[in-house]
Amino acid sequence: MKKNITINLCGRLFNIDEDAYELLKNYMDTLHNYFKNQKGGEEIANDIEERIAELLEELKAKGTEAINIEHIKDVINRIGQPEQMDDNQEEMKEDYQEQAYFSTSEEEKTPRGIDKLKDFIKHKRFYRNPKDKMLAGVISGFASTFEVDVTILRMIVVVVAILASAIRYPNFLFINLHPLLFIIITYCILAAIMPEAETPEQQLKMQGKPINMSNLANEVVQNVSEATQKIKPAHGAKSILNTIMKFLTGCMKALLVILAIGLFFMGAIIVVWTILTYVTPNNIHHFFDWNTIPIFNESLGTFNVFVVAIVMSLLIPAYVIIYCLTNRMSVMQRISWLLIWLIALATSIMTGITLTKISDEYKYQKYYESRLKDGVFMSEEDKEYLELNNWKVVMCMNCDRFTAKGQHYSGDKEIQYLDDWEDRARMRMKVEQSQIVEPGKYRLTAVVRAENKGPILYAKVHGRNYQIDFPITGNEGGSVWEDACNTNLNAINGKKNDNDATIRKTEIENIRNANDGKGFGWTRIAIEDIIVRGTAKVTFGISTNTGKMRAKWFSACDVELERIGD
Repeated sequence: MKKNITINLCGRLFNIDEDAYELLKNYMDTLHNYFKNQKGGEEIANDIEERIAELLEELKAKGTEAINIEHIKDVINRIGQPEQMDDNQEEMKEDYQEQAYFSTSEEEKTPRGIDKLKDFIKHKRFYRNPKDKMLAGVISGFASTFEVDVTILRMIVVVVAILASAIRYPNFLFINLHPLLFIIITYCILAAIMPEAETPEQQLKMQGKPINMSNLANEVVQNVSEATQKIKPAHGAKSILNTIMKFLTGCMKALLVILAIGLFFMGAIIVVWTILTYVTPNNIHHFFDWNTIPIFNESLGTFNVFVVAIVMSLLIPAYVIIYCLTNRMSVMQRISWLLIWLIALATSIMTGITLTKISDEYKYQKYYESRLKDGVFMSEEDKEYLELNNWKVVMCMNCDRFTAKGQHYSGDKEIQYLDDWEDRARMRMKVEQSQIVEPGKYRLTAVVRAENKGPILYAKVHGRNYQIDFPITGNEGGSVWEDACNTNLNAINGKKNDNDATIRKTEIENIRNANDGKGFGWTRIAIEDIIVRGTAKVTFGISTNTGKMRAKWFSACDVELERIGD
């Protein structure tokens, strides 16, 4: 059942059903828009409106009680024909047809070369098609403009997107941009800047048709017909393709909704985390992997700008996605939101780079300080070993390292020892420690090895210097390994107790088997008869600053000062 409406047209009352009223209203609005910018156009529109009232009056005189949509279509077709137009309308139609792409003569129907391109640019416009859209109507608009099947064009875009998703990231203008992401961004930009063909004039421009009374009438009738009755469904392969496209479109809309929700929650999380950072700055020191201590001390304003910009960068797309899926947004609104989003994104990137630099400098300073010992930067393992064994770094030039693992004389690869290596034998390293000792005779011992001459073991007390050179053994053999090979394991039995004997035998066997039974070159050396008179401080250590350094590497461990007599 359709509802009837009573309208007043040019002082005359007519009963008209709602579908017919909608069509008549759209047609009258189109006429006024068409003629409003033309000289005398308003009078022409009023004359046409008067002519429509006369034709409806004729229907009423014939006994038509309620005017339906078919009556209005017939009236529009009669009004829209050239022979029904007055002289002024005819002149305007002829002026337009002189410039129109669609000419009446066969020779002019197909312009060639540059003339065809000029006519295409002059008479066709790019619009989004609202009557056949899956997402924003961009592809449908291009299909109408270029007069190709929209389903085929959509399938081409889908296939290109699928193939692009498998392509490796190319380097384009020094920016790594995935082709699939490029397609999505391009579509979003086109959707933002391309207006929607809402009026019949815009729909005719999209299709490249002349804007005249006849075409306007046909477009108005077609728009209302599509809105009031179900469009005939496609059949065969096209129906299958349309079904596939609708499914893919539904998936895309679902993904967009999920994306919008995800962006919203990310923005909310950043806001909450920011509030917590402000409230408890002493407990929360990290924000986006930044240390907030230097940021809050040096660049709080930049941090505030970054938070606002990054939240806007996340919430604006979320808002626009949800709004566009449920409402229409004008071109100016879309362009405005796009510009605001780009400004927010650029601001967040620039301020983020600034804050990252501040945080990284602070982190490096803390990292450097954590590795600093006696004014020398070293690894955590080296620093830990030196501090544990009370070594002080006196000199360090061209030092590759301070310790190493893997070639201890015992064969245990986890035992750490003093070690340095420099391919050109230019290292100048000196480490030492001090002990306060009672009067007496002392001996300084160490287990060492060297690739060439240069390193020494030294001791100093009462202004007197003691020193001994490292033996040149390389990384095989050595007195420690030789002593282990010459030790009679059977003679160890009965010493102290059986448990100690077992441990001693195991140690000797490990030394024998080190480096596949060849040893690592470790040799025990000693400085004898260090005389201490009264309580005094004995300083001892290892140095390569001897003026005769030829060794590319050396190692040392088990450095001990022991009292051997009065």
